[in-house]
Amino acid sequence: MVRYLLSWGAPAERLFDIDIRFVAPIDIPRLLLPAWRPGRYLIQNYAANVRQWSAEDASGSNVRIWKDGTSSWRVDAPAGTEVTVRYRYFAGVLDAGSSFLDEDEAYVNGSNLFMLVDGLREEEHLLTIAAPADWRIETQLPRDDDGTFRARDYDHLIDSPAIAAATMTRHSFAESGARFHLIFRGDEGIDTEQYVDPVRTIARTQAELFDGLPFSEYRFLYHVRERWHGVEHEDSCSILLRRSALLGAAPGDEGYDHMLSISSHELFHAWNVKRIKPARFSPYDYWNETPTRLLWAMEGLTSYYGDLTLLRGGLWTVDRYLRHLGMEIQMLESLPARLHLSLAQASFDGWLSDPAQMHDHANAWFSFYNKGEIVSALLDLTIRRATDGERSLDDVVRLFWQEHGSGSGLEEDAVERTVARVADVGDFFARYVEGTEALPYEE
Repeated sequence: MVRYLLSWGAPAERLFDIDIRFVAPIDIPRLLLPAWRPGRYLIQNYAANVRQWSAEDASGSNVRIWKDGTSSWRVDAPAGTEVTVRYRYFAGVLDAGSSFLDEDEAYVNGSNLFMLVDGLREEEHLLTIAAPADWRIETQLPRDDDGTFRARDYDHLIDSPAIAAATMTRHSFAESGARFHLIFRGDEGIDTEQYVDPVRTIARTQAELFDGLPFSEYRFLYHVRERWHGVEHEDSCSILLRRSALLGAAPGDEGYDHMLSISSHELFHAWNVKRIKPARFSPYDYWNETPTRLLWAMEGLTSYYGDLTLLRGGLWTVDRYLRHLGMEIQMLESLPARLHLSLAQASFDGWLSDPAQMHDHANAWFSFYNKGEIVSALLDLTIRRATDGERSLDDVVRLFWQEHGSGSGLEEDAVERTVARVADVGDFFARYVEGTEALPYEE
């Protein structure tokens, strides 16, 4: 068992204090902080935010600790010794995948904050968040009566964001056998209740596709800021909403529609990416780049079904949906990279796509979210045409869920092989996924 204590002193400093108590599994155990997080396929170097590390044994005596890599530390303790490691972490950015601290809130993303004790990854992990007594804490982690949060292992711990604050707006409802909670921070002046029924419709529509939900409880953790951003988790998601787009928003407005779109996208990830995922992510290597040619199917296919859910649930009209798809096509067709970069290669090279590091980003890159959504739509149409409407991409994602939803990862050719079991789509993958041919909008 590994115990974590998260606390803070002067929140204006933006510094979390983190204690990790464990029994050393080997001599001179190693601790590692992730260098990237699932959902953002780019090395993030979270260790740059770590400072003032120390260690002590059960008697309180200092134990030597030193950094032996860019994201790893060693503790001079023999196997079987109880050790507490302490460090501070600068949490000064609030986006859907970061950690943040101020006088009013502690926003916790374990993939940034919590080091792994190497060798104890599969052990149960306990977390205590030492928030003020009048603050609430919202997270997907189960909570004991004493306030301790329990994670079944390290991966579960760092996949479970938390918001701790005195004030949060919460709307809850039941749908398809599960409880849903919409949690809002910073929503002053915004009618958040109007989103409850649409989100319920989203949940119902996606549950119908998969014949049920993969969880018993789910949280949408929303921050109303000034940008759009979302990150998926096993039984929750974290989303930033653009305040200026939501103020006074009503059904049919761009801000209203975008709020539903991003919520639908992140919920669909509860199946696709969180449970159905590439074999190369099983288990996650949080310390090294892990390229896969399947990111288009993880993200682009999710974008396709996220917005298709809005159409199927009656939240968007056909005209509204086609307008969205037209904008996605227009975006792709404006990018020169579509002529020389394949969708599979864009997925594989996603780790190189940081605009701040690229010399010719405008001409050398396109988003595998964008083209992946369009190719997913075309693949769906191709399957329907090849089977006279008897089969569709729905049958493919259901097979993914039935055969890989329990954790067995998708091999690199799994999408093409599974589609072939549903319909004969000819050389579709060779031309439009592995190749760079112009997409067949007119066929």
